[in-house]
Amino acid sequence: MIKAAITDPGFIPRGAQDPTILSNSKQFLKKLIINGGQNRSHNVPMEIKFCSTCLIYRPPRSVHCAICDACVLEMDHHCPWISQCVGKRNYRWFMLFALTLWVDCVFVIIVSACELYQRGVSEGWYGTLKLAFCTIAIAFISLLVGYHSKIIIENKTTNEDLKKFLKGYVINPWGQSSVVENFKIRVRPLHKFMAPHF
Repeated sequence: MIKAAITDPGFIPRGAQDPTILSNSKQFLKKLIINGGQNRSHNVPMEIKFCSTCLIYRPPRSVHCAICDACVLEMDHHCPWISQCVGKRNYRWFMLFALTLWVDCVFVIIVSACELYQRGVSEGWYGTLKLAFCTIAIAFISLLVGYHSKIIIENKTTNEDLKKFLKGYVINPWGQSSVVENFKIRVRPLHKFMAPHF
């Protein structure tokens, strides 16, 4: 959890305070052709948007987070549990946190069930309480881990999936030819900021 919370999610540095850009920010839109798709032969036009708060052109899949007040590369979501955006550079740590939480709940359920078996329900009220709490918690954590596993396989972000961003596309422009490749791309380690290329 700490690693997910302290790792930079991929904040994009802010642009300069140019008066021309500030006065005409609605005109700053641009189209970019990215090479993507399952067979790598399709060019998919993607619109590059101008962020009037950060004064930059946002790369594809980047979103401005109103809570962090910054644009984030491949922003997945803003997580209240780690009080940080989950993006390109800390997504793997977020998934590791969620999986570890799931394993911890399974462990507590097993230990609580063993305690109830040994002491009985009347003497093991604390174990009963732990068992009930972790059973409820593991249901929600399983949904979280299952949902994120699904979007990793599809090489999507939560933001793209919930807003149906890719609905009009025949193919996912960022999808690869295999599930393993999609997994490698979504959960890859990144250690330094890579400036987007336009």
